[in-house]
Amino acid sequence: MAKGQDGKLPKNEKNDSVINDLQTKGSLKMHELSIAQSIVEIVEEEAKKQNATSVNKLILEIGTMSGIVVEALEFAMEEVIKNTCLSNAKIDIEEIKAIAVCEMCQTEFETFDLYSPCPKCNHLYSNIIKGKELRIKSIVIFGK
Repeated sequence: MAKGQDGKLPKNEKNDSVINDLQTKGSLKMHELSIAQSIVEIVEEEAKKQNATSVNKLILEIGTMSGIVVEALEFAMEEVIKNTCLSNAKIDIEEIKAIAVCEMCQTEFETFDLYSPCPKCNHLYSNIIKGKELRIKSIVIFGK
């Protein structure tokens, strides 16, 4: 999302004062704020396609190696959903654990960073095959 001359994101007509307050105070990473805004936009578009008046529940899947700070995203979502069809929605976040596969022996293992050695052969090079996701898993809507 492009920033204006003042270095702030463009105003969102529904939440412009909250968003600018968050940007000014620096109480939220901009990364999570823009992700929250994008999630709300996607959900609102889907609700509109279904002629829904509100969203009851939203389930997100976020990988442990996605680069997203879940607590910051939760805070951003609380603010960004105000005055939208998600304003009364329950938002659940499901964590996806990171899984890597060793390049040497092909062993799959849970990892917590990019540099964990293979537990079977101690090889240092592996590929992350799961845990980088950010996905809208489910949207439960009301009212057509």
